[in-house]
Amino acid sequence: MNISQLLADNQLSFQSIFPYLMGLYGVTVLTFLFRSIPSRIIALITKHCTTTLTFTSDLSDFFMWIMKTFEEESLISTARSLRFFARPWKEKLQKGIGVGKQIFIFRDKIIWISYTIDLLVIGQLHKISITILGRDQAFFDSLRNEFEHNIGKEISETDETAVYIFHDGWKRECEIKKRSFDTIFLDTNTKKKLTNHLDKFYANENWYGKRGISYQTGILLYGEPGSGKTSIVRSLAGKYNKRLCIIPAAQLTELPKALRSLPSDSFVVIEDIDINMKVHRREESLETTEHPDDTSSQVSLSEILNALDGIISVPGRVLFLTTNHIEVLDKAFIRPGRIDLLVDISYASVEAFKDFVKVFYAESLEPNTLALLDRVRQIQNVTIAQLQNDFMCGIVVERLIQKYCIPCTEHYTIQANDALAKIAV
Repeated sequence: MNISQLLADNQLSFQSIFPYLMGLYGVTVLTFLFRSIPSRIIALITKHCTTTLTFTSDLSDFFMWIMKTFEEESLISTARSLRFFARPWKEKLQKGIGVGKQIFIFRDKIIWISYTIDLLVIGQLHKISITILGRDQAFFDSLRNEFEHNIGKEISETDETAVYIFHDGWKRECEIKKRSFDTIFLDTNTKKKLTNHLDKFYANENWYGKRGISYQTGILLYGEPGSGKTSIVRSLAGKYNKRLCIIPAAQLTELPKALRSLPSDSFVVIEDIDINMKVHRREESLETTEHPDDTSSQVSLSEILNALDGIISVPGRVLFLTTNHIEVLDKAFIRPGRIDLLVDISYASVEAFKDFVKVFYAESLEPNTLALLDRVRQIQNVTIAQLQNDFMCGIVVERLIQKYCIPCTEHYTIQANDALAKIAV
């Protein structure tokens, strides 16, 4: 029998069931009011009893390293969500944690991993959060220290140089094979000038600090197109185990931001800096900016100079600039303190020419040709790029010597003609 029937039969009055109705109402209200208490308690415990480290795929080196570490320590073998990763220009795929929330035991700790992907960001932004019980951050500090140790070891032991491009932040572009500095065809004095400057810079960090001088330096390589300026920077990066961080000359608006966020152990490179009119001599700049195309998007020379002064830049910064036209650059832009070493990398010297021949024609050099080469005392204006092009086109060494070397004696001319006559036969 239900309540309505009892009321109809006068067996139960309204006054007698009212307290029960009020009690039921009260329970409903209390249940509604306190429905979020369990989640609040969990949130409170999470807030005060756990520590979370969050990072994104912008930290590409750390992102790939942590995934590699998870895979090496068999953590991924228990994952229910997986994902394959690959660095640019790398054929080998790496297995890692997939999207979602998962719990693991990693290095004797229970960790919660949350992995999300923001599809609204161009190129997709991967985000990972690692949560541990307790407020001790030593676990995360140990991960950071291990990463820095391993990445430093990787830079020094690998036969590749990492290349970064700045575009709204530093992006790892690719890895290129290291080039030995011994394969750079320069005269000995120029090579020593470069290496002595960098050796002294890296060995005297304390010297800079004691004197209140910013620990940074700049090197400008100037000369004819094809003289090997870019190859020199690449080989020095391999010699000193540094990353190459490239800022396009047309994007100097980003220079202050780029220098502030520079990765450690890096060479900053701005090639063909002269193509940017903002660093030209100011009297020339005034003439060319009477009708600027878009002044709102360009940085002023003073801002570029302030960025190079490096008040808040990364310590240990080495800046390489290359140009084919040093004469157009503003004097304030290349003054000492901003650019500490200017090196003329122009036409090949006699020493560089001989070294080139001995390396590229090593298999075809005969005693007579070596004797002929030793007598060379003067050469015409020619770049290393032109010599390489001649070699690729199949020009024999005797013809190369005759083409570019200026004979000093009649005996030398006779020797060269005799060598070419033998080839013709």
